[in-house]
Amino acid sequence: MSQTSAALWDLSTIVVPCDTAAIDPTIVDNAQSAAQQLMWALSGRRAGNFTTVNELYQPTRRSVCAFPYKAADGQWRNGYAPGYGSECCKFQIEQQPVQAVTAVTVQGVLLDAADYSLEGSTLLRIGQCWPSGDECQVAPISIDYTWGLPPTAFALLACAELMCEFLAGWSGDICRLPSRVTSIARQGVTMELDSPTEWAAIGMTGLPTVDAWVRTVNPNGIVTRSRFYSPDLTPRVG
Repeated sequence: MSQTSAALWDLSTIVVPCDTAAIDPTIVDNAQSAAQQLMWALSGRRAGNFTTVNELYQPTRRSVCAFPYKAADGQWRNGYAPGYGSECCKFQIEQQPVQAVTAVTVQGVLLDAADYSLEGSTLLRIGQCWPSGDECQVAPISIDYTWGLPPTAFALLACAELMCEFLAGWSGDICRLPSRVTSIARQGVTMELDSPTEWAAIGMTGLPTVDAWVRTVNPNGIVTRSRFYSPDLTPRVG
């Protein structure tokens, strides 16, 4: 089964707007992780440095790729109908944008980097096609890769601003992040509460640098990256 982890961004190249020297480093890391997770959501689930390992793919037999042949090395391989060879030798990687593919194994054998090529989010097999089979069979292809929008200086500044507000809120100091309280009738002690996720849903945090960054990377307020479905796409199975 595939596993995904996120790397903390290096904030040493910018001026962090709060003093973290006296704070437990674990708490600082937790605040930065929370900030990056929120920025990932606000960017349409794209911003970040992520690593996914052991993601399984099962290219299925299709009309243009369903002509097996026995190669000179004695192994059975998938042939292809004339004019459709390229369609049998590539598949789209699930998480995007893809930064790099670090390992590919086919039926337990680690491939050399020269045996495949990354073209955008598509993994192309060099010299032959990927093995295909029925969806109920064990997936023959496993890949490790990194993905996400790498942080720019602008993203690092936004992350630092958001991290500092989390730290302030957790320590009981004044925090500029919006709370759930939208109005208070003081004498009657009546409070009206906002939805805790409403401000995130509209992409507004109330922090000038963060909101400016969101408008830059996600001006249309998309919730997740666009996807399309085709029966010819290689399915990810794990």
